Amino acid sequence: MCKLFKRSKNKQVVLAKENENVKPVLMLPYVNSAEDVVSDMATDAENAVKEGATIDKNESSKIKKTANLFGVSEDKLIAEFNTYKTTKLIKRMNLLVLDSALSEHEFADVLKNAEKARLESVTIFPSRLKEALKVLEGKIGIRIALFYPFSAVPFKQKQKAVANLVKYPINAIELPIELAQLKYGRVKTIIDEWKKLQRKAKNVELIMVVDLDTLAVKDVFKVCEIAYKLNIKLKTSTCVLSDGDLDFNSINILDYLEKIRFESACKNPLGADVLKTFKWGAETVSSPNIIKTISEIKSILECE
Repeated sequence: MCKLFKRSKNKQVVLAKENENVKPVLMLPYVNSAEDVVSDMATDAENAVKEGATIDKNESSKIKKTANLFGVSEDKLIAEFNTYKTTKLIKRMNLLVLDSALSEHEFADVLKNAEKARLESVTIFPSRLKEALKVLEGKIGIRIALFYPFSAVPFKQKQKAVANLVKYPINAIELPIELAQLKYGRVKTIIDEWKKLQRKAKNVELIMVVDLDTLAVKDVFKVCEIAYKLNIKLKTSTCVLSDGDLDFNSINILDYLEKIRFESACKNPLGADVLKTFKWGAETVSSPNIIKTISEIKSILECE
């Protein structure tokens, strides 16, 4: 049995292996239903509000002392911190450059903008790797989107492609999980194959791409079990719903399974939503419009 733990210490998450008679189960010893989970989260929020006044006073006092120490106003200190924090967050953002219609000149311009924004990396197709290496000259990371979007190719072809890509100075390879294998419950096969791919990748990070929002809950748990056993990062297209609430069926599950690393990929993420996604534990956020998002974050935090 694979045991995983929630971020709070008083709850334990147990993910049972699937066999003919047992389906993957999420067991929360102190919670009996989804309603109880929501109620528990609401109670935590209420307690935080009650403690907020004291916390705010303490934080305000610390800010004032620090501002006095450096001989600046509190507003200037906060602005400088926000600028510093924004810079740190940008280093955890990835630009998706997967528009095959881009001309060589347009492609180069997009990469130069990513470099100027000081992003962590860009994700491109293998066919454009040599162009990207020439433009970026190692100034920011390069990821390769391999066999997008379904990864429906023979396993030996995947091994060969990974082995060839790691000859180049790239940071990561993003490979979709085969949904057919997942839906047929071939968890062991998936794990065995990905272990072999990880060995082929050597020091280059291998990232598992999966759209959790399209999966049944039992399949989400299978993916989480696989990621846990492989110690691999999940890249999911889940980000934030239109009303601004995180998707309970995906991001929230990943939050419960603390040991799983994940990255959120969104098409048009709002700045506030990205900040919320980071707060929920995402290591990285990817988007084809991430540079626009950065401008929104800077506006929210009132920094340059």
